[in-house]
Amino acid sequence: MRHIISVLLLFSFFSCHKKEYNEKELLKAFLNHSYYSYSETDIKNAMKRGMSGIKAIDKNFEIIPLKGKRVKKVEKNNKAEFFYPFILKKHGNNYLIVKVFDYSIAFEAGLKNGVLNSINSKNIDMLDPYVLEKEIENSEELSISFNDGKGDWNMKLKKELKSFPFVWSLALDENSAYVNLLSISKNSAEYFKNNITNISRRGIKNLIIDLRGVSGGNYDDAAIITGYFSKDKKSYSIKSSKKGYNKEFIITENPFTNFNLIVLTDGETKLLGEIMAQTLKENGAVIVGEKTGADIYITKLFKVGNNSAANITVAKLYPPSQKDMDDGLIPDYTVSFSEYRKFAVRYVIDSDPVIAKAMELLGIN
Repeated sequence: MRHIISVLLLFSFFSCHKKEYNEKELLKAFLNHSYYSYSETDIKNAMKRGMSGIKAIDKNFEIIPLKGKRVKKVEKNNKAEFFYPFILKKHGNNYLIVKVFDYSIAFEAGLKNGVLNSINSKNIDMLDPYVLEKEIENSEELSISFNDGKGDWNMKLKKELKSFPFVWSLALDENSAYVNLLSISKNSAEYFKNNITNISRRGIKNLIIDLRGVSGGNYDDAAIITGYFSKDKKSYSIKSSKKGYNKEFIITENPFTNFNLIVLTDGETKLLGEIMAQTLKENGAVIVGEKTGADIYITKLFKVGNNSAANITVAKLYPPSQKDMDDGLIPDYTVSFSEYRKFAVRYVIDSDPVIAKAMELLGIN
């Protein structure tokens, strides 16, 4: 009986939901803002067929209620997740500390890059990266011994980082580096440039750019970042049948055209992340990871009633080649990693098989 009532309520919701928009306002929104160049007759005919008819001319279309509880409640007991502020890399039989996050408590206390001697009094020689990753991840406190080139040091560490910089990087060896783009926000291009400039000054020529999980963000900064690697100073473009949404980005500087690039992607690499990956590929980058999300349309909400807004496609992203990206980007080397988390860190970088494959391609030991 409860199941029948639930179905009836759901049917009632959607029935009312269909009537929540004003057809004249919806028609106006489509004619003035749609990426597609449909005529008034085309749109009216689609509207006669209801929601399914409109979705047939715009797959991203949906009606969003402007009132009512639409946001799922978050459990109040959820606690922020903390992390140790370092990253290790396997090197022969040893492990190296290759990254200590600036301004962390451990950094201020003297934790530095160097050779890791032991963790929790355990000899880590020949230990599998995945096993060491789990040892660190499952420890509430670490006893760590390392050598920074000046001597052996012992420290006790607790998890402390709950967030990471929007852009951070580390050197993998004398020839290669890794850079993580957490998101593409305003000023990300500047932070990215500062990171890569410091890497370049060390004579490094191979760069792994991690775009996994990158989707929305600042369109200008995304264009600038890809433009840094473009020999002809070209980046992606935004196109629409409506002039107001078209945009060609002007790239003023391209200081990093000599880098050999590997770009990491996954199914959550969408929109800006996806078009950046394709643009970098057209500038010589090798793509490693999973097929991207095939989501390169820009949408916008328009009020179409007192309590409703319509989500309509207003523009589409195109790489310099103008290739259609509707089917997503298939990597040159397909590698999956089900344990990957965007807002987290792998303590042993080799335990991430996508990064491990990229390092293998670069000949990093």
